[in-house]
Amino acid sequence: MEVKECLPQVRRPSFKTISTSRLSRELEAEREYHQLSINEVCRLTRWCHHVDSLVNTMRLEEDKNRKVHDRSRYIGEIIKDIELRLDKKYEDRLKEQDKQIANLQRQLNRARAAFHSRAR
Repeated sequence: MEVKECLPQVRRPSFKTISTSRLSRELEAEREYHQLSINEVCRLTRWCHHVDSLVNTMRLEEDKNRKVHDRSRYIGEIIKDIELRLDKKYEDRLKEQDKQIANLQRQLNRARAAFHSRAR
């Protein structure tokens, strides 16, 4: 009697079902988070443009009255600063998410390739 016959037959879960499905879920979650970040960037950009147009209106009023108020210029500078900081923050976040998505996609592709090579 061979050793193999003496050992209980344990059914191991498929490599594909464990690794590939986990990677697929992680990839999908990362893509959803990425889309939420993009939506947030769009919302904040629209807000900045709206406030910027209000500041421009204030400036036109000042020019029309021939009065120069530093307040509207100061607000405009604050808005531009906020826009730049938000752009930088979200650009970095989106780049990191792109890297994570690419990494998960590579892992998923490797897991699928390994599964297919074992299946042959």
